[in-house]
Amino acid sequence: MLMTVTLNNIETNQGVKYKHITYGAGAGKTFLDETAFVAEDTLSDFEFGQAYTNWLTLIKSVSDPVIEQGWHAHHRRMVSERGFQDWEQAWCAHDQLLHSQFMLKPCFLDPSSTTYEKQFHCCKMDQALIGVHGSPHD
Repeated sequence: MLMTVTLNNIETNQGVKYKHITYGAGAGKTFLDETAFVAEDTLSDFEFGQAYTNWLTLIKSVSDPVIEQGWHAHHRRMVSERGFQDWEQAWCAHDQLLHSQFMLKPCFLDPSSTTYEKQFHCCKMDQALIGVHGSPHD
C-alpha cells in the first residue's frame, strides 16, 4: 500500500506556525513549526526568563505536580548557581538536553541525581574545551 504524505503550514492568530503532516486518507498530526521561533542563544536575559516561565507553565498544564516540582527545582538551581555567568553556556546546553529528553519521554527531573550531575559536568567540560580550543577569533 502506497502512503502519501503532504505538509501544510498553518498559522494561528498569534503568529505561531504549525506543520500539519497528512498521511494516508487524510489522517495526520499537527506539530509546532520550529522555524517560527528564534534561536535560544539570541534571546536577552529577560526574553530567556520569559521563555522559561512559559516552559514551566506548559509543564504545569501537561504533567503531574511532582514533575512540575522537579522542573522548578532545576530552574532554582540553575539561576541560583553562584558561577552561573561563568558556566552560562553549559547551563543552557544542559537545559536544552533536559528539554529534549523530556519531550522524547516525559519523566521526573531530579536535580540531586547522579545522572543530572553527570550531564551538567559533561556540558561544563564541553564549554571548557570550546574555550581552550575555540576558533582563533575567540
